[in-house]
Amino acid sequence: MEVKTKAGLYIHFPFCIRKCSYCHFYSIKKDSNQIKKWMNGIFKEMDFYDEEFEFDTVYLGGGSPSLLENDLIEKFFAKIYHKFPFKFKEITIEAIPFKEYHETLKLWRKIGIDRISIGVQSFLKEELKILEREYSPEDVIDFYGKAREAGFENINLDFLIGIPNQNLKKWKKNFDFISLLHPEHVSIYILESLEDTEFKKIHGDFQKEEEIEELFFGIEDWLISLGYYHYEISNYAKKGMESLHNLKYWNDQPFIGIGPSASSYNLKSRWENIDDFSLWIKLLEAGKKPIKQISFLTDEEILKDAILMGLRKIEGLNIKKYEDVTGENIREKFESKWKELSDLDLIEIDKETIKIKRKKLLLANEVFREFI
Repeated sequence: MEVKTKAGLYIHFPFCIRKCSYCHFYSIKKDSNQIKKWMNGIFKEMDFYDEEFEFDTVYLGGGSPSLLENDLIEKFFAKIYHKFPFKFKEITIEAIPFKEYHETLKLWRKIGIDRISIGVQSFLKEELKILEREYSPEDVIDFYGKAREAGFENINLDFLIGIPNQNLKKWKKNFDFISLLHPEHVSIYILESLEDTEFKKIHGDFQKEEEIEELFFGIEDWLISLGYYHYEISNYAKKGMESLHNLKYWNDQPFIGIGPSASSYNLKSRWENIDDFSLWIKLLEAGKKPIKQISFLTDEEILKDAILMGLRKIEGLNIKKYEDVTGENIREKFESKWKELSDLDLIEIDKETIKIKRKKLLLANEVFREFI
């Protein structure tokens, strides 16, 4: 019997109530008929991977997967469990904190979802208005409480920094709510100022590097004071509550993404799905994988990818571990790159580890460019 490859399963639900002006992920407006087509498409795409992979984490992201109606999500997970009869270590769903989902939380927990990532973004009403979010800070608190009542013991709160007119003094309100709620995990993402978004057209150049730096490191100090462990550039967790699915990305482990625009990696190649819902459906109905592009990686590209992703972790790269897995001593192989980065005061390197200096985490892209 052929041994299956252990991997994480990411499922992209592309539907939203509407597209936020700052969002650059693939999403489309909610349509009940289209959602049913999406489910059938996901089931067809699963067929391509059930013989090769054994999934131990599931991440249902989007889009807004909490828009899946109760009867549909129940059928959806029944199909997943039938198709992949494995013991999952973690099943995550991204959620919008709307009041109408309170009863849904009980169903989610009942069907095996054990981790929620709540898109808070901010507890400040004026910032939620800037971000065009259609819920209030009170809604978030109510939703969080209902999630606890439903039995969820692993909750992540997502925040954005770099919102126009945001500063560390204002962010103290978010910190106060984190201190009050004690989620197991907190994610802090920098709002990307991308040229092709409506948000950029409206707000222009709204970010200053020194303001982002003050926010990033001030928040880090606050969260560490609450007992959170800063384990990846954007992520904090109570010890033992790190995101098992996302760790697959940073630990160079296989993951399969299904759904329009989803990405995959199997240790030999990377591929990306079509980011067009209609074409994605059409290809699956024709029995074809809905792949937009695929890159077959050389041994050196695989090693560089592993280094790039591993350096996102605050603990950095374990030199011996990478040598045991790849047979390559990454310190010696890329000695000139490490020296250059060390001379620029971007990294710390010793006999055992290589990592980005704490105060240089916001310059991580300068390090990553050396391995692209």
